[in-house]
Amino acid sequence: EVQRPAVLLVHSDYTPKSGPQRVRDLLPAEADQLLQQRVAFFNVWKPLYRPVEELPLAMCDATTASDEDMLLMQLKYRERTGEIYVMRYSPSHRWYYFPNMTPQQALLLKTYDSET
Repeated sequence: EVQRPAVLLVHSDYTPKSGPQRVRDLLPAEADQLLQQRVAFFNVWKPLYRPVEELPLAMCDATTASDEDMLLMQLKYRERTGEIYVMRYSPSHRWYYFPNMTPQQALLLKTYDSET
């Protein structure tokens, strides 16, 4: 059983720059053609082994966050450098969480959309 630690940093996986760059990284031969149309990335989030009893997934209502709340952060990997947003605290943020999720439950998250 592989244990993956919870990510404790409030973040968004992609930025307007890193979304298209990820297409180029994954599909270099097709990237130019693909990037002329709408591109979106989705993640599936689910507990792998047992119900989540601590550190559940939480999401901020995007309508309560402002551009000023988002800070660019570079992620250094062995083969590339990525870019994400991290979020600074604001008392205006409204949060939702998903308590006691089980391995039979999953969330589908849109993490990048070239049209938004």
